[in-house]
Amino acid sequence: MTTTLTASTTAQLNQGIATANAAIAGGFIIALQGNITETTQLHAIDLQSGVPLTIDGSNGSGGIYTLNGAGSRGFVVDAGSVTIQNLGLSNAVLSGGSSAATVTLANDSFSRNVAITHGLTVDEIAPITFNSSTVTNQTGSTFDVGVIGSAFVAGLGVSRFINKGTMVQTSLADAGSLGVSEIHVDVTDTGTLSVTDGSNLRFFGAHNSFSGTYVGAGMVDYWTGSINALGTINMTNGACTTVRGAIVNQNGAVISPNPAAKMSSSHRLEAAGSCSLLQAPTRARSPALAVTVTRTAVSSSI
Repeated sequence: MTTTLTASTTAQLNQGIATANAAIAGGFIIALQGNITETTQLHAIDLQSGVPLTIDGSNGSGGIYTLNGAGSRGFVVDAGSVTIQNLGLSNAVLSGGSSAATVTLANDSFSRNVAITHGLTVDEIAPITFNSSTVTNQTGSTFDVGVIGSAFVAGLGVSRFINKGTMVQTSLADAGSLGVSEIHVDVTDTGTLSVTDGSNLRFFGAHNSFSGTYVGAGMVDYWTGSINALGTINMTNGACTTVRGAIVNQNGAVISPNPAAKMSSSHRLEAAGSCSLLQAPTRARSPALAVTVTRTAVSSSI
């Protein structure tokens, strides 16, 4: 049996979380009745096994309500099955607690600053809209993109997703060539991009920056209209990149310990000074392969 609770204030939202935390059976929906700006930190969500909680921001007219975390507040998830749907998150924090936890996001929106912290795993199952927002996936946290088509939707203003942790696309591998998740906001990546074979993370942001690690045999695509600055990138486990209709400014070395790692292209490559594509030495101590680009613009079509 699912019980629906309502909340229009911080106190009522806290009471709903406390009620769900105390239950040993059933499920709960907390339906927001208006926009809420947190005046105190919400209780940590700590659910019993088999007691799911959904926080729903639908306003009943096709729109959504917003939870404003006032810069440092938001949801802390200690344990349990938690879904946040049809909710705007603004100046908020989504945080793991004392143990590894996962929160599912569906049809939500981000505005202003949103942080994902403390080892939380976010499982996105429906598109998220970014409205003049900077979203930071902190070190130790994971953002799992599980949407075919437009996963990150550009709404109002200019938005950026900063990945310092792990951004993964694993749940769409069975979709084959259709398993493409499109990222339509600017991205700064210094963490890990992990894409399963048969899947694609496709970046359309006007100004992207990548200098982390690529893992898995799926594709990282720099796509039409995007400008991408590449620092030092470690490509592992057969990782591949595709460039089509994009500009890539390569400022560092792309290092691959695996000969299967590769870049295919139909693009314009602009190298800032001298840059290298390096293959790391194998256990047989074969020398590293270095290809240095010295021209400022190279056009290619493969």
